[in-house]
Amino acid sequence: MAVAALGAGDIIRSGQTGTYLAGLLVAVAICLVCYDLGLRPAVLEDIDGVCVRNPLRTTVIAWSSVTAVDVTDVLRVHAGDRVVRCFAVPRRRPRPQRPALGLGRPPTDFGFGDMAPPAAKARRSGPPASRSDTIAARLRERADAVSAAAGQSAPQVRLARDAVGTLGAAAVLLVLAAVL
Repeated sequence: MAVAALGAGDIIRSGQTGTYLAGLLVAVAICLVCYDLGLRPAVLEDIDGVCVRNPLRTTVIAWSSVTAVDVTDVLRVHAGDRVVRCFAVPRRRPRPQRPALGLGRPPTDFGFGDMAPPAAKARRSGPPASRSDTIAARLRERADAVSAAAGQSAPQVRLARDAVGTLGAAAVLLVLAAVL
């Protein structure tokens, strides 16, 4: 986005807007689509519940309505029979663990691995948890902490006006660039 803004400034400064206007419109349209796909998606924890912002929809689920949280190809929040997929938190495979030259411990220990406290040794064993697994565990803990007596409510799903607006603007800019 910054490169597109700098390019637009340079084109306007040089006075060659007529020559490069179509390319400038395409660059701005790509930036708008990148906002929808890269910057807008998020999983936000609030006092009342969890807000899942996907590229075109926003879903708000109260903590008392969260029945399960799991990770398949993406983070999924279950609210009764409704499943909300979180576009912002894809599952990534953990990095493969390389054997440490047949020594049985990582080469970063430099021979001092036995001096580490037992808790640190337990933390080191096994592959590190992925970001999606960590977020799923935190959401499960928050949902379990809320009492079920609060009553379940249906998730609130609404169309994201900002995302639809940016996609509409990108479509208009692409049509203008095609006409020019």
